[in-house]
Amino acid sequence: MRPGALIAAVASLVIAAVIVAALGRSSGDAVVVEKPKIEEGMPQPASEGPQPKMVVDQSVHNFGMLQLDSKGEHEFIIKNEGEAPLEFKIGKRTCQCTGAVPEAGSIPPGGSSKITLNWHIRNPNIRFEHSAQLHTNDPKQTQVSLVIKGIVGQKLRTFPPGDWTAGTTSKENPGTVEGYVMSNMLDDFKVVGHEGSSSALKVTILPVTPEERRQLITHLRGELETMKAAETSQEDDSAMWLRGVYKVAVEVATEGKAGSYSEPLRLQTDVPDDKELNVNITGTRPPPFAFIAPTNAKVVPKDSILVLTDFEAAKGKTFSVIIIPVGMSEDLELGEPVCEPSQFKASFSRPMMNGKQVKLTVEIPAGLPPMIKSQDDPATITFTTNHPQMKELTLKVVFTSL
Repeated sequence: MRPGALIAAVASLVIAAVIVAALGRSSGDAVVVEKPKIEEGMPQPASEGPQPKMVVDQSVHNFGMLQLDSKGEHEFIIKNEGEAPLEFKIGKRTCQCTGAVPEAGSIPPGGSSKITLNWHIRNPNIRFEHSAQLHTNDPKQTQVSLVIKGIVGQKLRTFPPGDWTAGTTSKENPGTVEGYVMSNMLDDFKVVGHEGSSSALKVTILPVTPEERRQLITHLRGELETMKAAETSQEDDSAMWLRGVYKVAVEVATEGKAGSYSEPLRLQTDVPDDKELNVNITGTRPPPFAFIAPTNAKVVPKDSILVLTDFEAAKGKTFSVIIIPVGMSEDLELGEPVCEPSQFKASFSRPMMNGKQVKLTVEIPAGLPPMIKSQDDPATITFTTNHPQMKELTLKVVFTSL
């Protein structure tokens, strides 16, 4: 066979195969499109004849900013642009705080209906977003989510949230912290007073500078993540983030009980529903003692913690700690030590005839059961002192005996 005739024959066979494949697919191998699964009790889409067609003008409503515990409602307009009645019914809701009226109904061709979603903001989370599922008999749109969203504003709040930490307070370094009383709903309010649980707190109420205000807005944008919630790109929309604000400067007295402290502070305002805000000022006063730890041990002075290396319970352990007072002129006097566990034994002596130092020797007897003593559950040695800043000291001992 000539080359030209052979090529023509092959081409004819390819064309014929394509036609047969196409005919076969059109008759017996049609693509099957699965119908959407309809929940029980919901409208069933019409399979033939005239069809309804649902049109929702707006399926998402952003209410902007509302206060916690406020209520609201919004009407969604549902139209039927089809040729058969549009049956609808409200299904699942994401929260019991969202209601819908009416729950079900029918819209004639060319008609429309209002579905009112109402809500009650009970959760203080900054972002509010809930929805109700609308089910219909429109075969091309069997359901749609009707969404309510926005920002939960607060008349008054403290910033940063939670406790305000003043850090370490010492004789040379008073503990200080700055916080804020602010509102993203009120322009004009006043902090009219303050009250602490003791005289340890010195509180000053101050206006904020323009630069402090800008920094606060930047912090709030990051903390609250409301740019997305508010659907706004206005970088200068500071009212969305911050309206009225005062700075609260706190200084913690250097004298007081050693160790960790938490001083309640009540801030009084002229806002009727938020007359008082409460915040805890926290920090640490190191004990007025220095410690010299034994070899292979570590001391955490600010918390009076001694961390020992692991040892065998069967052999026990004996160790000594030198206690040196800070900020007193007279000799250090310590009372009888009390140990917990009570099987521990502790005693005091004075090394090198130095009245300014006391040597504490602790014996963990051999043969006690193995134990783990952590910072949350340490062994303790407690004794009285004659130091004017600390009348009682508890040394915490952390170890593992195997």
